[in-house]
Amino acid sequence: MPPVGEKVAVIVLRTDSPTKPEVALTLKLVGTRKPPFLFRIEGEAVFRGNYSHGMNREITVLTVENRDGGASPLVSANPAFLKVTPKGVEVKPYIMPGTFLRRWKYLVEISERPPSGSFNGAVTVKSPWDPADALSLNVLGQLHSGLKAFPSLVTVDGSARGTVSFLVVSGSPSGRLDLEIEQPPRVPLTVEEEGGDEARRVHRMTIGLGKAYTSGNVRTKITFRRPATAEELTVPVVITSR
Repeated sequence: MPPVGEKVAVIVLRTDSPTKPEVALTLKLVGTRKPPFLFRIEGEAVFRGNYSHGMNREITVLTVENRDGGASPLVSANPAFLKVTPKGVEVKPYIMPGTFLRRWKYLVEISERPPSGSFNGAVTVKSPWDPADALSLNVLGQLHSGLKAFPSLVTVDGSARGTVSFLVVSGSPSGRLDLEIEQPPRVPLTVEEEGGDEARRVHRMTIGLGKAYTSGNVRTKITFRRPATAEELTVPVVITSR
């Protein structure tokens, strides 16, 4: 059986030589598995930071084959909001004559907003030649909304009937920003957008009261949603009275 498949190991030898105290030796471990077969998965599917629609990571599936044209691996991902899209394939001769190493490239994409910022999943690759032969790659997500409010808690003086401004900032051009007000009882609350920068990264919002309020403190909230990316931000509001 011809030797097919390899792993490389590096061993560092420490010597008493004053000019080169360490010598690195590279060992190539050659296996004897008969092609065609799945070799390995390369890349990472880790998503961290601000959520954005369509964020993706690239992975590569390696197969070893004994012919120039081969069947593509069967690739799937979970949870359901993960989408895997083929990006191309590269092929080159491998160790033994008549064998080929094929590199299948894929994009692992978040196709819709996850229900939670933290999630775990997996990309599963099955061999087209042997369904029992499979590899998997863990998917990790630690995301938070790209929308932020400054200040994060808005306080309105109910007795003064004045207005209070605050900013809603996005890490990327945000386009339209929808809002929903949880109206407290007996306190008519209005929220208007004064304007923002040209890239629509900053939205200046103004809160006003329709009438003076002097009956104790009231807590409410404003929820902002960005339809283009399904991002959501809740800003707590406290109406005070003297």
